[in-house]
Amino acid sequence: MPPVSLVLATDGDAYVKGLTAYRAERPENWYLDFALTVIKACRAARQLAAQIDALEERWIAKAGDPRRDSTARRLIELLPGQPILRVSHVTALTGASPTAAHNAVNELERAGVLKQVTVGKRNRAWEAVGLLKLVDEFERRLATPDPGGDKPVRPAPLRN
Repeated sequence: MPPVSLVLATDGDAYVKGLTAYRAERPENWYLDFALTVIKACRAARQLAAQIDALEERWIAKAGDPRRDSTARRLIELLPGQPILRVSHVTALTGASPTAAHNAVNELERAGVLKQVTVGKRNRAWEAVGLLKLVDEFERRLATPDPGGDKPVRPAPLRN
């Protein structure tokens, strides 16, 4: 989904100005601003989707190119929509047995596709390596309107 609200929040003054023009019965200004915002949001979303696709390909390679019908491969394909998960999620998402789900998680953890983010042996959770960083960078780019700029104009994730 294009992040229209993130783009609008980056230039709050222009947003308010556009709404004010709309209320003053000059809607064409608001329509143009909003259309340009949608275009920018769509371009950013398309770029993020391409980065996620590339990340997924790297995960597949790191995991040794698992068979298409394997639980590990199905899990890799589901990670962009479920970046934090437990073995019970894997079972529900893939339809695999708890043993197969556990084995897939272990396999992907060994390959560096998943990393455990909880402590202990019970109720463990794993994170898809690199995905949340991509999303943070995406938000930071949208919060920093000047491509050469360093400081966001609204709250944004910190750089790592």
